[in-house]
Order: sequence, then structure tokens, then C-alpha cells
Amino acid sequence: MKKVVVAVGNHFMSSIVNEKSNENRMTCWTCDENLSNDFFCSHCDSVQPLKENTSVFHYLGFEKTYSIDLAMLEKKYFDWQMRVHPDKFIGRSDEEKAVASSHSAFVNQAYKILKDSYLRAEHLLIDKGENIGHVSEFDAILLEEVMEKQELLVTLDKKEAIQDFMEREQNKINDLENELSLHFASDDFDAVRRVLKFLKYSNKLLEDARKQEKKISSSH
Repeated sequence: MKKVVVAVGNHFMSSIVNEKSNENRMTCWTCDENLSNDFFCSHCDSVQPLKENTSVFHYLGFEKTYSIDLAMLEKKYFDWQMRVHPDKFIGRSDEEKAVASSHSAFVNQAYKILKDSYLRAEHLLIDKGENIGHVSEFDAILLEEVMEKQELLVTLDKKEAIQDFMEREQNKINDLENELSLHFASDDFDAVRRVLKFLKYSNKLLEDARKQEKKISSSH
């Protein structure tokens, strides 16, 4: 067994893997029986070492598509957490405890990526062999829009006005997410990269508005 750095999108984390394993490993590392899936042995119930470059989509049982069922994501996340909880491995070997711990960390990271619409799109681009990149001709448009909204936000000093701002920005985010779904479906990755830039800044504006709302609420 050894510790390696596993890439998760453009995120990296340490995971325990089997030194003898490879992408074609089909037998359990503890009992040597054939495996019916990549993560657990149906014969001895041992959790299996993570393969390098494990897809977060595959790990949580989703197709590699942008649109996913968030309610199902929640369910699968909690199911995974139950399966690799430390209490499940009392009395197991230190090696298997280490493998289970790496799964626990990985499922948290996978959940974070798939739940976040921006990170999910970013990861899916990388999964498809595309780089994040930039589409320079849209920079001026994006900069102008962001600056106008930032200037407006700093002038808002009423909770109701900030909530209206947040509602408009959330609607914009919803529209951008719908665009991403369409562009991924048609493999229009240049359009995906363009929309991602707008989504990144819309998310930032929404977060700034939430902070401003909280600040105003606490001052009254």
C-alpha cells in the first residue's frame, strides 16, 4: 500500500492505493476474489483502494453529464458516508482503516464538486479532456457587467433592496446553468468556457450580496 496524490478535477488530495493495483485490477486486495465493482468486495466486504484518476461521477454513481439530480446526490453521499464511517471498521486492519479513511475524504470532495454547479462543470470539462481556458473576446463584456453590478451593490443599504438584487442574480445563475446543460449536451466547449466565466462572477456577486445582507441585519 502507498499514499498517492489523486487528481479530482483541478483539486488534489492524498489517497491510499494498492501498490500492485492498476486500472485493470479486478480482484480484491485482501481475499483475491474477483470484484463485481470498483469499491467493495462482495466476498469479504473489504473496501477497495481507490484507483488513480477515479471519476467523481462514477464514484457517486452518475453519468458524466452536467445535469444531475441533486436530491439523489444527497442520498448517495449519505449512503457512502455510512459505508465508510470509522465505526464500520472497528476491529479491521490498520491498512483497511486507512483505505476507508481515504474513501471518506474522497466522497466529501466528490460531493462538494458535484453539488457546486461551477465546480461540476469545471470537472466535467477536464474529464472530457478539455482545459478550462479563457475566451478573451468576452472579457470586456464580462468586466463591464460585473463592475456595474458591484457599483450597484455597494449603494444598497436596505435589506429588501439587497434581497431583490440577490433574487435577480440567482435567476441569472439559473439561466447560466441551463445554458451550460445545453452546451455540454452539444459538446460546445468554447460556449461552456464562456458561460463558466459569467457563472463564476455571478456566484461571487451573490456571495457578496449575502455578506452585505448579513452585515445590515446585524447592525439593526
